[in-house]
Amino acid sequence: MTDESGLRKEYSVILRAFLESGNDRYLMDIETISKKCVRANIGPDYMLEAHLNTLNGLVSEYPIEKTVRMFNSASEPLIQLMMGYAVAYHEYIDMHEKRYEREKRLADELNDANNLQEMFISIMSHDIRSPLSGVVGYSSLIRMRSKDEKVVGFADKIEKTAMEIDQMIESMRTYSKVKKGFSDEDFEEFDLNEMLSEIFEFLEGKIKEHGTKLDIKYQTDRRYPVRGIEFIRNAYLNIIDNAIKYSPMNSTITITLDDIDIDSSPHWKFGVADNGEGIPDDMKEAVFERFVRNDKRGIKGSGIGLAITKHAVATHKGNVWIEDNPGGGSIFYITVPQA
Repeated sequence: MTDESGLRKEYSVILRAFLESGNDRYLMDIETISKKCVRANIGPDYMLEAHLNTLNGLVSEYPIEKTVRMFNSASEPLIQLMMGYAVAYHEYIDMHEKRYEREKRLADELNDANNLQEMFISIMSHDIRSPLSGVVGYSSLIRMRSKDEKVVGFADKIEKTAMEIDQMIESMRTYSKVKKGFSDEDFEEFDLNEMLSEIFEFLEGKIKEHGTKLDIKYQTDRRYPVRGIEFIRNAYLNIIDNAIKYSPMNSTITITLDDIDIDSSPHWKFGVADNGEGIPDDMKEAVFERFVRNDKRGIKGSGIGLAITKHAVATHKGNVWIEDNPGGGSIFYITVPQA
């Protein structure tokens, strides 16, 4: 931050030097000070006061004849000061006009890119999902009609891969919608407890397949009201699903939901603790951006789900982060305001 009194003092020193010597080189220094003042949002009236104070100080130091000559000469640096302000303001306005045009152009390009992205996802959703349905159908047909166990196994893998591609397409559609944002009219009150119960029921097959045990450490007989939209479900679903997917078989996942205050505002703090491989410290923030960065560095998965999680939570004025689990693995936390 520029020191206003420092600029006034600098101007006074230069003005005094000019009046005493009459050397025109000091006028260039005054123009430079004008530009500094404009950049620091210091108005000309503030510097005019410094000009007058300097002249008044000279009255008591020099004979009247010399003081009169100095007062007469003082008009030249004052004009230089005002001209410097005028030039600096013109440059300042010109710079901001160019910046505005540049930002407007970038905003238009970003809008075009977003439209192109939406069109691409829409086309992909339609044109790729259609043949995927055929792949799933034919693989099911092969599995039903074949008596060869190897062929049946291959058909199962084909169908599973096709379903994973379909899920990735749906995740990309969800991500695109979340990125666009929502209005206040889209928000309504719902119960986190009820939503989590639905998520556990949805993941029941995967939980049984992995032999995962859920250790739920919150009251399941009370309401946890929040104001939100349907996409917040994706945030909780993704981190629970990841915990199941990347934890060892037959391990325990601990689920917590606590009542906390953040800046004197009541929030719900949701936690999912797993016993997986954990996440390196330098990836704890970057992992939520991996949809953009495509930086895998030992982190499994496409990262689309975590990108959705981050934006969905941000839409609800909440926060999501990762901590190390003392017993090994990671703890994913989500905080959102209470309704």
